[in-house]
Amino acid sequence: MTAVFAAWQSPTIALHSFVMFAGFIAIIIGGLIEVYVFAVSDEKETIGMGDNYTNNGNNFGHMGPINNYGPQPFQLTEDVLRQVLANCPKGKKIFLRGIGHPIKFEPVRSRLMLALQTAGFDVEMGATFDVKVPPPPYPITINTNSQNHTIIDVAPDVYPS
Repeated sequence: MTAVFAAWQSPTIALHSFVMFAGFIAIIIGGLIEVYVFAVSDEKETIGMGDNYTNNGNNFGHMGPINNYGPQPFQLTEDVLRQVLANCPKGKKIFLRGIGHPIKFEPVRSRLMLALQTAGFDVEMGATFDVKVPPPPYPITINTNSQNHTIIDVAPDVYPS
């Protein structure tokens, strides 16, 4: 009875007691909420019918394979080399021009030059262009319009439309 009487006489003591009691209740409730949230968030969430995707394109679900139907990068195959050799006229000097970034066109252009020289053509490395407007229609374009020389544009980043 003395403590209640003292609390009534001093509003500061009453306020302090109330804050201490409210803080104790808040700690208990906060702990219960934290335990509940931890237990709820620990559950594994599934997407759809057991589908599980990874960032590198693997699909471990029931939807089948992931196919890349977009434009594929150009590859200088033996078949392409045969077609280039068949379409180059004999007796004309050939200039090989590179279009795009050298990292992309230089391996293709060097291999093409070696194949043409092996077949007996007079080949010379021509100019290089970062961009050509309009762009060539194909990764390898043969221009035989001139009477003196043939120009072969090598642009591996071009996708035929």
